[in-house]
This record gives sequence, C-alpha cells and structure tokens, in this order.
Amino acid sequence: MKYLKDDNFIPLNQIENRNEIGETYRYVLAPLMLKCLEDKFVRSKMILVIQYLLEFAKNETLSLQLWKNSAIKSGIKKEAFEEFEKHFITNKEFKQNIINEILKNYS
Repeated sequence: MKYLKDDNFIPLNQIENRNEIGETYRYVLAPLMLKCLEDKFVRSKMILVIQYLLEFAKNETLSLQLWKNSAIKSGIKKEAFEEFEKHFITNKEFKQNIINEILKNYS
C-alpha cells in the first residue's frame, strides 16, 4: 500500500493513452483491482474473466467494454459488475476504494 499512497491515478475509463498507465498502476494498483474482483465474485469467475479477455485480445484491442463483456460471459450479473465498476474502476476515489477493500479483507 505504501507504493500507492503518494501517487495519483486516473480512473481507467478516463485513460486516453498508454503513457497514463505507469509501472505502479500496471504492477501494483491493477493487480489489487483484480484482487477486489476476485474477492467480490470468487476466484473461478475472475479466472474466467481473464481467460475471456485473452480470447478477445487475439482479435481486438482490450477495452473496459470488453472487460465488462468478459465478466458477464463468465457468469457475473451485469448489474453486479456495473456496481463493481462504479466503485473500483470509474470512481474518482477508486484508488482509495481499492486500498480500503484490501485493508478490510487482509489486515
């Protein structure tokens, strides 16, 4: 968590180019975001989401819409994923929401 405290991060839905995602985002924050997904929807569904994303990546550039499609295809209800998205992906406080969720579950 100490790696995240001093950095500002842009919500995924506002990122316009690859340069806006640095190493800390890619290797610390994003895995924690996926851990929140796993905690909310169980590991087996999170693994399916990643598998479907890998399938999509063969033919197209990955996007938040494809992540949502993968989640729904994996058996996560659309409304449940949209709630997750609002809290952990698009919210301006998404970083703090992720930190709070991780601390709540693993402290």
